[in-house]
Amino acid sequence: MSADTPIKTPKFAGIGILPGLTRTNYFFLFFNTFIVGMFMSIPAILQPAFMNDVINIDQKFAGSINGFLQNMSQVATLAFVALICALSDRVGRKILILIGFIVLAVSFYGFKLSSGIAQGLGIDPDFAASLCAALSFVPGQAAEFTAFAPGLLVAYFMRFMVGIGLILAFPQFITMVGDYTRDKERGKGMALNGMSIGLASIFVFGTFGTIVRQNGVAAGFNTAILIAAIGAILTALFIKDCMPEAASEKKGFFDIIPLVRGSIALKAAYITTLITRADTVILATFIVTWGVTTATISSDIRPEHVKPAIIEKIYAQDSPVAAFLQARLALTPAAQVDASFTHKLSTFITTDDGIEFAALFNDRQDLAPETQQLLDKPARDRTEQSRLNRLLVKEAFPEEITKTIDELRFDSGVGTLMASIPVIIMGIASLLAFPFVGVMLEKKGRMATMIPCMMCAAAGMFAISLSPDPFHWLAYLGGALIGIGMSGSVAGANTLAVDASPIDRLGAVMGGLNTMQPIGILLFLGLGGVLFDTVAPGAPFALKGLATLVLVAWLIAVRNGVTREIKPLFGMDWEEAAQALMMRIPGGVRQGAIEGTEAYAKDQGLSIVTVALCQELRKMMDEAEGA
Repeated sequence: MSADTPIKTPKFAGIGILPGLTRTNYFFLFFNTFIVGMFMSIPAILQPAFMNDVINIDQKFAGSINGFLQNMSQVATLAFVALICALSDRVGRKILILIGFIVLAVSFYGFKLSSGIAQGLGIDPDFAASLCAALSFVPGQAAEFTAFAPGLLVAYFMRFMVGIGLILAFPQFITMVGDYTRDKERGKGMALNGMSIGLASIFVFGTFGTIVRQNGVAAGFNTAILIAAIGAILTALFIKDCMPEAASEKKGFFDIIPLVRGSIALKAAYITTLITRADTVILATFIVTWGVTTATISSDIRPEHVKPAIIEKIYAQDSPVAAFLQARLALTPAAQVDASFTHKLSTFITTDDGIEFAALFNDRQDLAPETQQLLDKPARDRTEQSRLNRLLVKEAFPEEITKTIDELRFDSGVGTLMASIPVIIMGIASLLAFPFVGVMLEKKGRMATMIPCMMCAAAGMFAISLSPDPFHWLAYLGGALIGIGMSGSVAGANTLAVDASPIDRLGAVMGGLNTMQPIGILLFLGLGGVLFDTVAPGAPFALKGLATLVLVAWLIAVRNGVTREIKPLFGMDWEEAAQALMMRIPGGVRQGAIEGTEAYAKDQGLSIVTVALCQELRKMMDEAEGA
């Protein structure tokens, strides 16, 4: 090879590998992003079933309770994300990610044991009920929380700790994309980051619903604990910090406020994050909660489809089991087949009545082995009790009756699994969209990509708001449109923030960006939970769609100013190191600094701007300020 032959830069997925890093470092940067991305979705899919099966909440408060559970994570984020991200500029990203995964593993273990911890601590039910009712925005109904409040209070705290773990780990991966990429490749890096999160969403909603359906919600928690432990190990072994040279003067979180005020690009990135980052959480939280609280498995199974003759056949059975059902379900030959009856029939097996029902079979010697094994188990959670009683019903009644009961029976596992479909579709759509978004961000520009994507997101929210239930085709269409919108808003806002940020304050700027996320989620989850319980399950989605439309209108108005700011124009030849010095200057004043430096260079008769010239000019400016 001749001396003039250029050295080919090694690449990972189209991104040039920086000196000191390897393909392994890049692979595990995005693979561990995939792992931490799973924890953005896992709580939303486990919480509704956990609240129903283990904490035994009253389902009329499901929207407010599940909304506030998600908001506990946002409270943690709001309180600590900016400080943690500023800290990452000092201590490094890797150590914070490692601690984050450890906290996630421990907090999910405590979350799973919420009821046991509450019992062990002896938490006063009345105190817990008052506090939980207030936190769930229904302080006047504290008495209705008493039965389940101690476990719920511990669950709220553990959900807060999950948020601490997430905020230690998740933002660092976004910041590390900025560390690991050059300016021209940053859009691709952010797209890969988004694809990793999209894949994580697909994986979680495609697998955890099945885990909960087949093995119970406790198995879902155990799986989450294992995943967090794997993330910690892989981080320790394969993640490497590659931070820019630290500034001589340390900057804290509040130092970025003047940056944001003076930069229209940072304002656009921050406000976009404020409004759009709630999309995934809103969809995952309320669509799954809607599924768990809907007492039908699909739109084809409705109470009016049940023949009254089935009730007559149950009533006609002459046995202790039939008598039990007649008494508990108020069955008579003339019983009306309505939603109330369906709810009773589909939920009695997970209540105390269900335990009494199972006790009727203790002396039976002819049960199937699977049924007998569950019956002999000394302790059963609500999911296992539901499964056992369904088997017992099949043992006690003819096939025609048991088939009807099985069709009508609704449990949290089925609801979680079925309601996960729109979220899976969202993940697939975002995964397919991210590569195109990455290219468009580089070729068409940031704003020309973000605005159409967010219009799709707004349309998706409105589609779900019009859906009659979470299993309707409108919900599936909405999930797809939201996925497209998410890809553009996440990658676009992240890229904008990195573009406009001084390199030496990237961690603090990204911390501020991530602070916008919990503020938006707190707002939309809080209002959405109240609307879910008091107006309609689709109301939170309508609210979110309207907010996104307002954002789109504002972005259209400021798009030209944003584009001018993030594209610095160099009118002379510059040393690469001198250009790097310019990139440390806030985006809002960067172009003016470039033009002023070039004017000074021309006055000095220079044809190229050097590092020495920049340092000389900076020294002169400092002396002038000190004079």
